[in-house]
Amino acid sequence: MTAPDIFALHQAVLEAISDGLRTLLQTRHLYQSLDIALEAHPAVVTALRSISSSSLEAVKSYALAPIPEPWLLSTPRDPSMPAKSSGRLLPDRVHILVPDIKAFCSDGCNRLEAFNVVSAAVSGPARDAVFKQHGVPARQVFVLTYECQSCKGTPETFLVSRVDLKLQLCGRAPIEHVEVPAFIPKSVRRYWAGSVVAFQSGQVLAALFLLRTLIEQFARQASGSTATNADQVLEAYMRLLPADFKDRFPSLSAVYEQLSAAVHEAREDGTLYESARVNVWKHFDARRVFGLPNA
Repeated sequence: MTAPDIFALHQAVLEAISDGLRTLLQTRHLYQSLDIALEAHPAVVTALRSISSSSLEAVKSYALAPIPEPWLLSTPRDPSMPAKSSGRLLPDRVHILVPDIKAFCSDGCNRLEAFNVVSAAVSGPARDAVFKQHGVPARQVFVLTYECQSCKGTPETFLVSRVDLKLQLCGRAPIEHVEVPAFIPKSVRRYWAGSVVAFQSGQVLAALFLLRTLIEQFARQASGSTATNADQVLEAYMRLLPADFKDRFPSLSAVYEQLSAAVHEAREDGTLYESARVNVWKHFDARRVFGLPNA
């Protein structure tokens, strides 16, 4: 294999890692992860064709020799980022270009916007020897800060952990924006958003509890009931609904009962959460159709 082939393959690997980081930040939720599949990335596939190979082992042999070393990060506007035309066959370190992303701007724009990376810091083991021990995975933590390209508002900060070629989103500030359906009453929207964030973060029991809380608090508000027993509150609420409504659309009382059973049993039932959330969505959408107040 020629020197240009090795260099092209190495550059393709860097591109695949950068694209994987962008995918993580744009599509994954808290504590979700992404394994960078190098052999499936178009740039790597193209580079491998020049050496008549399509195996991941070829990538590891020719381009990943520096991967056990700590990664270095640069931003698109960082003058220290090595140029592709530097003429070096393989850099001493893997130098990742941190990508710009698209994210929801909840500060000033209230819509999906392009975000520019303004800083990228690396934390974790600093000594190269830690990475060079046989069988020890490369572990690092990245702190990435982004700014909305449109409004230049409050920066968004992401915490990403790396174990070899596996990236995980471990934190973000402010918390991820959740688009709440407009027909969900304003007084209980925070419970809807909280349940979604909890579920996406793997906290299923908390998600079930928050959705259950939404139902009970709205039923108390709508019925005006002051009963201590939540079942009585739900009964009072259901009596207010038109018969045609109750015959055609999901019952909040039934959903509440299912959620309560799971909460009391400490049963982390993700399937139940997803079906319950759909039924709550349908119930409040039906209230809109029937002209019932949702405020």
